[in-house]
Amino acid sequence: MKDEKQAAIELEQWITDASGSGLEPMVELSEKINRHKANILNSVRCQANSAKSEAVNTTIKVLIKMARGFRNIGNMIALIYLKCSDIVIPLHNRPQMSSEKAAATRKTANELRKRRQSGPVPE
Repeated sequence: MKDEKQAAIELEQWITDASGSGLEPMVELSEKINRHKANILNSVRCQANSAKSEAVNTTIKVLIKMARGFRNIGNMIALIYLKCSDIVIPLHNRPQMSSEKAAATRKTANELRKRRQSGPVPE
């Protein structure tokens, strides 16, 4: 959900239904969710999710598989740092963006993505 007020209404309805179900596991779960309701609604308000951390985790798993033949763990760790960070290593005869320019490009792309997700702008 994107609307915090609607999410609060739906969550409260779910808690009421679950606590009144008479099933002990559902009652316990509804009590736990009720205790964490503020944090749940905060994650809806901020549109926070685990997508970024899951993407990094998947990248690290792929790099570990790639590094199977490395002779020491330090080389694998260096590869992970290189791939998962904003480090820019200049290569001769290959134009590359600076880390500042790359960050600005990512910021612009994120703003465009947010505009697309919000739907068409009424005229």
